[in-house]
Amino acid sequence: MPRTQRRQSPRKLRLLTAYRCLENGVATTSGFVSTTNVDETGALLESPDPFSVGQHLSLEFLLDDDCIAQADGHVTRITKGKVFYRVQVAFSKVSAKARRLLVKQ
Repeated sequence: MPRTQRRQSPRKLRLLTAYRCLENGVATTSGFVSTTNVDETGALLESPDPFSVGQHLSLEFLLDDDCIAQADGHVTRITKGKVFYRVQVAFSKVSAKARRLLVKQ
């Protein structure tokens, strides 16, 4: 029976991410957040600033190899932690190249 590999300890992901809030395709606010989890379908962001469920975002992830992966999405869930908001984003537009880079990350 084949063995599955397991990490000895979970990998801590912390990516600097630029965001722009979009309304009718126009950026209304922008800033930086920290991404703590990402895959081909979405990301979990940590931010000191509040967001709104349904808000449209354009995101640029600075990856470990100094590449930038761009994705558009919308906020699906927000939880308030002690210091930061945890913002779940579902991707609606990701290029094939950006998707590969995010999965590799």
